[in-house]
Amino acid sequence: MMLWIIDKVRTALTFSREENVLSRAHIVFKICSIAVIFAASIAAKTLISSIIVLIYPVVIAYFTKRAKVLLEALEAVIVPITLLILFTWLLSPEGVLNIFSILRALIIGSRVLAIALTLLIMFTYTNPLTTSILLEKCKVPIVLSQSIILTWRLIPLVLKDFLESFTSIKLRNYHIWEALIPLTAVSMERAFRISETLYVKGFGWTTRRTYIVSLGRCKEGLLLLIIAILMLLTVFVINNIY
Repeated sequence: MMLWIIDKVRTALTFSREENVLSRAHIVFKICSIAVIFAASIAAKTLISSIIVLIYPVVIAYFTKRAKVLLEALEAVIVPITLLILFTWLLSPEGVLNIFSILRALIIGSRVLAIALTLLIMFTYTNPLTTSILLEKCKVPIVLSQSIILTWRLIPLVLKDFLESFTSIKLRNYHIWEALIPLTAVSMERAFRISETLYVKGFGWTTRRTYIVSLGRCKEGLLLLIIAILMLLTVFVINNIY
């Protein structure tokens, strides 16, 4: 089960270069949209309003023209979300047979699920380089901005190496902890090669570099932000009605 979860998380975090509305949207509007959805999830006080917030990741997944991206994101978080709902219900002070304890568990699970799906889908279609460029424009030190690219790129690769090493060790009937040895060696070798590549490209010597990607298009980004704001306003209206 743990390996299955790790594989789904790796798939959900892998950057996709497909061209669609979500990938072309401006990075600033993406960040603002995520912030608005966070606010909407926090503001949702009823089950109906919580379900309304869940519509947003479905809408942005529709913009990608790939229903599979929503399914992959859901598979990555379904187990921890289910456990969260279960323990919230079982540990409710009203008791497991009380309708309010069930509603509370479903509301909390829906709110967390909306945030998780939104983040995973956004990560899938957001180039880490655009985030780095934005940080550099905001005068963030180059060490931090470039670390985001490396971390964002390396996490799926390290998870993939872990799965391959674990499977190989398991087939040879070795101890599980021995899978960490080849994983550590491969990760260190990859980090060394990346550092050499950055050195050749001149990163760290100067702050002036030429990037081949832009921050995105405002038209698509504004569309994502407007939809997120409509979700937030709908949540406020439903809370007042119920």
